[in-house]
Amino acid sequence: MSNTTGRLARSFLLELNQGNSKDAFEYLTNLLSELENKNDPEPTEVRLVAQIYSFVEKLEILKSNLGSYVTESLKNLPGNKLSDLWENTSIDGSAKTLK
Repeated sequence: MSNTTGRLARSFLLELNQGNSKDAFEYLTNLLSELENKNDPEPTEVRLVAQIYSFVEKLEILKSNLGSYVTESLKNLPGNKLSDLWENTSIDGSAKTLK
């Protein structure tokens, strides 16, 4: 996994939760609410509600998978090797591999 793809995934997640995309999802939520509350919806509107639910579900799955991907890519960054070294060191300062 490259650092570039990890950064891109993280950037996408950050942008998804900020700015205009947040407003767009609020509009989508309002649209869904209006469509669900219609007394006699058209067949097109019924399909639209189903598609919005499908979209939101897939987006949540994507966000979860991207979050896992970003977490994994952060573990593989070069800066974490020093942390790994400290985690493998005992109280007397010797590494576990040397014991």
